[in-house]
Amino acid sequence: MGVRNLERPDHDEVLVVIYEKGIWYKKARPNERFIYWDEMEAIDVTEFDINMNRIIHFSIKTYDIEERWKKLSLLQRLILSWEKHKYGTFIIIHLIELAIDPEDFVIIVEKQLQKSRLQQKDDARPQRGNIAVGSVKNLIREDGDLWEHPKDKDMKRILIIGGYGVFGQRISERLARMPDIELIIAGRRLGGAEAFLTTLQNAKCKITAKELDIHNLRQDDLSDMGLFAVINACGPYHEQDYTLAEICIALGVHYIDLSDNRAYVTGIRTLQDKAAQANVLVVSGASTVPALSSAVIDYFQNDFASMHSVDYGVTPGNQTDRGVGTVAAILRYVGKPFQTMLSGNYKTVYGWQDLHRTHYPVIGKRWMSNCDIPDLDLFRDRYPTLKTIRFYAGLQLSLLHVGLWFLSWPSRWGCVKNLDQYAALMRKISLWFYNFGSDAGGMHVIISGKDKAGKAMTKAWYVIAKGGDGPYIPATPSVVLIKKLLDGSLNQFGAVPCEGLFTLDEFMNEIADLHIQQYTNEPLYQRYLQERYAVLPAAVQTLHDYDEEITYSGACDVIRGYSPFCRFVATILSLPPDGQNHPLKVHFKKDGGAEHWTRYFGDQKFYSKQWDQDGILYERINITTLAFKIDVTDRDLNLILKQVYVLGLPVGWLFKPKVIARESERDGDFIVNVEVHLPVFGLLVKYDGWLSVDDVRKS
Repeated sequence: MGVRNLERPDHDEVLVVIYEKGIWYKKARPNERFIYWDEMEAIDVTEFDINMNRIIHFSIKTYDIEERWKKLSLLQRLILSWEKHKYGTFIIIHLIELAIDPEDFVIIVEKQLQKSRLQQKDDARPQRGNIAVGSVKNLIREDGDLWEHPKDKDMKRILIIGGYGVFGQRISERLARMPDIELIIAGRRLGGAEAFLTTLQNAKCKITAKELDIHNLRQDDLSDMGLFAVINACGPYHEQDYTLAEICIALGVHYIDLSDNRAYVTGIRTLQDKAAQANVLVVSGASTVPALSSAVIDYFQNDFASMHSVDYGVTPGNQTDRGVGTVAAILRYVGKPFQTMLSGNYKTVYGWQDLHRTHYPVIGKRWMSNCDIPDLDLFRDRYPTLKTIRFYAGLQLSLLHVGLWFLSWPSRWGCVKNLDQYAALMRKISLWFYNFGSDAGGMHVIISGKDKAGKAMTKAWYVIAKGGDGPYIPATPSVVLIKKLLDGSLNQFGAVPCEGLFTLDEFMNEIADLHIQQYTNEPLYQRYLQERYAVLPAAVQTLHDYDEEITYSGACDVIRGYSPFCRFVATILSLPPDGQNHPLKVHFKKDGGAEHWTRYFGDQKFYSKQWDQDGILYERINITTLAFKIDVTDRDLNLILKQVYVLGLPVGWLFKPKVIARESERDGDFIVNVEVHLPVFGLLVKYDGWLSVDDVRKS
């Protein structure tokens, strides 16, 4: 649109259009006259009262390209209409580029307009108005000078290459909240970077877009930017060398990347001497691994006398954003051999094999398979007592995860050389199933070893991301590092993998405003009920509050139904036998996000497994799975049956049993009452019992 001039009329009428690529929610000050124009289908400036200065707030809030052009066309018509009627000075501001609050900007404009009027009274000749497109810094003043934004001086410039990608977007959004920096969002498509700028609604810093190709970079491309740091968020990294990192070293600029490629991250140390001499920090692997994984292990390390094994993994939600680069990075090792440490020796395993399931808090069971990461080399030196290091990754949908497991075999046999060449196709196929599953994902770290007393000990840590916030987990380490570099708390120089550069507390503090929650060894019921847990009777709380495993003893009475069908079902489900005052023992054991309950009614064993998922408590008994909601009072806990599944298939309401399941307290003991009735056939089983939960009588 450029800078254009209009003849100023005799009066002092001025129109300021704030052209907003995003959304600012502005509260007008008293006596301030604003016209908020948004999503109007037609424009007629003559509708507006022209006897006052006015500000029109123009907003484009759509991702649809045609709709954006339509709105830009409306803005152009507004300009032409104003020019035709010669109402006065016309100023257009790209608000997204302002490193200033809109209210402060209005004050600047008002002061300048007042100055212009005073000058005009002293000069009888007609003045020429201005149309300025740009930021406050580019707003052309009447005297020909430029407004200088006070925050432009000594501002730290940070370049984010791939800044509009899946992870780059999250990094940019977090850093854009800082007022004293300048962000440059770069990538191969300038249009993509500019379009992303429209989404940064709450930016407090100056942000610009730039076209840069990570695969065709020269030092001259960055030398005139005056950069403080560069974040390389443009994967896949196995297709890159260290050219960008070396350019940063030559320019005296800090470098951070999000690589989780094993060779790339461990090889960054080859730049150690150059980076140290240049007084810059070069970091590779500022991602989930090894950055966050090492922070978690560091957090628990002092609890152990020696750590022997670490079993950990990640599983994104199916509706979580994923780029082609991420898909290519996974496909690169599917079916390929790599080394991992097992029982003190390096052994060969194969990518996306060793299929198994892991229970997570809140999100339930997820398939997991082998994954090749830098930690498998790095942790051997960082944690010398570790004898086993296993890392897994998983997809939420069984169809996609097991399907990729099937594809790993042709790759292992050599029938398919490189699956990563099909990354774009595989991503497209995965998007066919986008509406299935959820946007919830997680990470787990389970560490086993010996405590200070020489006893076996296990520490479990989980982080669960909901609301589509999963990509913030790999994106956040680079944000934490930038902030530490800016405030001087990280003053290390050299080229290193991202280990020990921030703490777990620093990471969790950065994402405290997101839908991301960490869990450690919280008991299942305490995690599920949260603040409601404290309402329960003391004995009920005590029974559910334990560390790894525990056994409680007591007694119970059992009544089975008398119909042949109910007797048959009771036998299939291994329900307890009839009897009075059965000796009762119940063994509780944690298993990730699940709990195993093994009840012994005399010699009869009755086993079930419980876990929580998406706000539902599940209990599996043989081929049957029950889904409950929990109601609590200060007197008892009641399990409300919502659905029954047999062999994974829901039963109709006609066949849904009636279940009464109640936990309470009497004389300090835990009391349980369970009664199950089948439709038509009547009573299936009823048992009432007690367990001693005090320290004297519990096993």
